[in-house]
Amino acid sequence: MDKELDILENIEQYLRGRMTEMERLDFEREMAADAALREEVEAYRRIFDGFQAARSEQFAEKLLQWDTEPDQAPMTTKVVSIRRFLRPLAAAAALLLMVGIGLRWYAVKHYSNQAIVASMYVAPNFSGTMGDNGQASESSFMNFVKSGNRDVTNGLYGAALLKFEHALDILPEAGFDEFTQKYWRDNLSWSMALARLAIGNPQWESDVQSIADDNSHEYRQKALELQNRTRGGVMRRLAK
Repeated sequence: MDKELDILENIEQYLRGRMTEMERLDFEREMAADAALREEVEAYRRIFDGFQAARSEQFAEKLLQWDTEPDQAPMTTKVVSIRRFLRPLAAAAALLLMVGIGLRWYAVKHYSNQAIVASMYVAPNFSGTMGDNGQASESSFMNFVKSGNRDVTNGLYGAALLKFEHALDILPEAGFDEFTQKYWRDNLSWSMALARLAIGNPQWESDVQSIADDNSHEYRQKALELQNRTRGGVMRRLAK
């Protein structure tokens, strides 16, 4: 947790231009070597830019209005002083709440399991070159794959997982050539790993590791990318 807070502090210092030249160069070298860190920095940049604009215009205008508006009724000096102190304090608290809500919304939208799965799912190739040539065994296999693909599109990952698992079980009976069978094994194993991630089944980690360890797997690079995107980070914690 301390490390993540340090990362967040570094991101803030970088975006606000408060780093020394050496710190900035070191941080930019770190970003160049770490895709996940670059994503976090860009995410915070968009959020900070939005709230900076809000603070510099609407927020500042409201504070000025509060400082200059007349009191509705006579008050003692002590009450007026307290009131003037509490108003900007309440406004600052409201701004912090807005930032917190904005960060949470952005994290869920881009860093939740479901968001990551949606961005990394690869719809299979349903052309004739990859099956569905009219044979009964092929048609049964393709029906399960197509139905599972529709489920993923609709966010029904549990149902999709069951169909992908069954499709993989009956793949040897579909009569495909060796090349086509490997295509479908790779596609289904990747799709099943993503579905398990989406529903919170911990087996997804071992699935993805197996794919990442297989140099011949069609989705090896995506598996490595997924491992990088799902590692601990501020945005990932906010998305949970």
